[in-house]
Amino acid sequence: MSRRTFSRGFTLMEVLVATAVFAFAVLGLLFALNVTTDAARETLRQQAIRAELQNRLARLSAPPYVAGRQTEDRDGITYASEITSEQVKASDLTLLGGYWRIRVTASWKENGKKYEWDVSHLAFNAKQ
Repeated sequence: MSRRTFSRGFTLMEVLVATAVFAFAVLGLLFALNVTTDAARETLRQQAIRAELQNRLARLSAPPYVAGRQTEDRDGITYASEITSEQVKASDLTLLGGYWRIRVTASWKENGKKYEWDVSHLAFNAKQ
């Protein structure tokens, strides 16, 4: 084998190795892009759920309050709204009436894992 043939074979081997390294780098970038896209999608979904929880809580916070529970399924998410009368202890341990606990819960499954978030607050309405 002459020196010139050996040199051509070595150049071909360099090109093959460089192509393999480039292919692995591209595969790594594609994997990273896929993971980043999934994370962004999950973040947007969670942001929409938080906004929906706050909107539902705000709508239910306007008196008059009616004790009860409602559930609604929307886009694979179950929203449960619950309003209950609650007595609050004052600093002198007397019970105060007219308070209502308003709670909204969202529950869903994502990637085989169950999630449940809730928001609530205590509202006062002396007329009830």
